[in-house]
Amino acid sequence: MIINWKKRIKLPSEGHCTFAPIKNAILNLIIVENNQTLTIPIVDAKSIFSTTGTMKMTSQSGLNDGCSFSENLEQNVIGMLIQGEAYLTIGKTRKVLGEDAIFVMARGLEFKMELMPYARLFMFHFDFLCPCCDRELCDYETGNPTIPMSDFNVIPMPVAIKSYAKLLMAYGGNITEPLILGMKMCELYYLLKEALHIHSLASFLKPSRHGYDIRFHHAVLDNVDANNSVGKLASACGYSLTAFNTKFRKEFKVSPGTWLNAYRKQKLLQMLKNPEMQFSDIALALNMSSVQHFSRYCRTNFGCTPSQLRAEMLKKPQPNP
Repeated sequence: MIINWKKRIKLPSEGHCTFAPIKNAILNLIIVENNQTLTIPIVDAKSIFSTTGTMKMTSQSGLNDGCSFSENLEQNVIGMLIQGEAYLTIGKTRKVLGEDAIFVMARGLEFKMELMPYARLFMFHFDFLCPCCDRELCDYETGNPTIPMSDFNVIPMPVAIKSYAKLLMAYGGNITEPLILGMKMCELYYLLKEALHIHSLASFLKPSRHGYDIRFHHAVLDNVDANNSVGKLASACGYSLTAFNTKFRKEFKVSPGTWLNAYRKQKLLQMLKNPEMQFSDIALALNMSSVQHFSRYCRTNFGCTPSQLRAEMLKKPQPNP
């Protein structure tokens, strides 16, 4: 596959550089200076296509009188309301989207969008995030199992995304080339990464994550506190142990036992931060049989007693001299 376009950019020095797609649609940055050529691969479109699946970008305008449309999503969506207001109805809930809102919706979601007069909306439809985004978020989520689940998230659009969105407006929503769509998706991720803390970013993009099954995630989080073993959790979620292990690894990218222990440790630390909460109450909330069981768990997993762990967590940082 060869993309027939080039973009030449003047450098401050005497040289110049050219973006040149070559075999297999690999985009290279070619720098020429002092009669020497340096080729730097920027992105391999083959890896984008094989990982993200199909992508498309759509544009909707409220025109003079507004408009509305409904859809049962077959793909994940990241939407940007560039100007005007809109009303989004999901089930029985009707949400107001103000100007400069950016939102994420999970595949399988049925919604109705009402655009007010002169509103302008762009939406990325995609199967999976690009490889770099998916891998980074997967690594973070593995160690942070309590990221909230949702099939829809919305935040105010960061300043850098506004400039990005205005450029999409200039394109008119008519980008169809898969290579360019993949690059614009990666660009959007890195702009969000610059604007948001990694936890906020992971929470915001959670509905669009690879292999995301919101019903399964809700079932796990609804039942985890009352079921302190993988077998009990599988049964509470309506799965056999074998089927649960397979499904869990696909969805959470980690074994249920590893996730369950990380979840329990994170919840324990959160409760220890409350000095009013008794150890017996924490043990009960974690479905442990006794305070002694709770104490042994702390020594095994944190190398200290519950009292020592709480004292360390509540210790006030000393001011710099």
